[in-house]
Amino acid sequence: MYISSSVANQCERSCAGGERAGDYERLSTSLKKGASAAVVGQGNARQEYKSARQDQEEVPNALTVLFNMLTDAIAKLMQLLGDEATPGVIKPDTPSVAVQEKTILPVTPKPREALVDFSSRQNGEKPSNIWSGLYEQKQVFAQDYNVSTHVATIKVAMMRFGQSPMDVFRSVTPSGDGYDVTMRDDFKVHLSRGELKQVASSSNFSGDDQGMLKDANFILAAFIKRKKEGNVGNPPYASFDVALQESLKGEFHKRMLEGLGLVGHMRQALTGHLLEKGAIGLIDLSYRRSVAVIEGAMDQHGRKGEAPTRSHGYVLV
Repeated sequence: MYISSSVANQCERSCAGGERAGDYERLSTSLKKGASAAVVGQGNARQEYKSARQDQEEVPNALTVLFNMLTDAIAKLMQLLGDEATPGVIKPDTPSVAVQEKTILPVTPKPREALVDFSSRQNGEKPSNIWSGLYEQKQVFAQDYNVSTHVATIKVAMMRFGQSPMDVFRSVTPSGDGYDVTMRDDFKVHLSRGELKQVASSSNFSGDDQGMLKDANFILAAFIKRKKEGNVGNPPYASFDVALQESLKGEFHKRMLEGLGLVGHMRQALTGHLLEKGAIGLIDLSYRRSVAVIEGAMDQHGRKGEAPTRSHGYVLV
């Protein structure tokens, strides 16, 4: 408790006349000493309080400085590590061997390799003149060949799929001394250039389109090779030439279509179906004689003829 000097003096005056003045004097001296001690204690307390306040103020400042130092250190560490310190980012390992960058050029389709045994038509192109480009000449007395069905079947196949053998068949690939042919029913044959020449000299095809004639002879050669192997409703033949000569006497249109691998595309049809718009097919005329029906008209030896009035046949789809 704080006791001022004035209080001590008043106490001394009030007790000055008492019988025990000496006691009061001693009491006054004690009170003065106590007051001085109180003043000194208060000063010390104030100093201690001030020092404590300073200590309390310095603690947050020190924490702030420490936080800033840690933040700077983390930032520098992240700069050194780069993307590896960023969550969710996977950085590929640096290859131990230097890899040279390679420029990838765009792929452009290459033109088909020129094949001497084909025409230049490709990609489903139809014959420029389906009538006069390929046809069978009129039969004469004692003629020993009949290629009407061969011509009719090849014509409708060209009109449906394209003139080139590469369009009529699933694939045609140069191989060895000739070509590997895969038909649309996945039957495979190999044709030599010798066999192609043999067919071209024996087929008796006529026409004013040399490219179409070349393609027709190739297609016929593939049929003859399949016939030779005994896969056209007949036993195998002893040779390619024997199969060719036998076939040139005449064929049934159903076997001819099957022998070209078109079994999955042939549908039986009556005359009315063959007259429908876009219909492509062939009909029987007589024993082993057939004719193509295109654009609703029959093929008559290289010219567009009349519409069929009877019979039935097949359409290609």
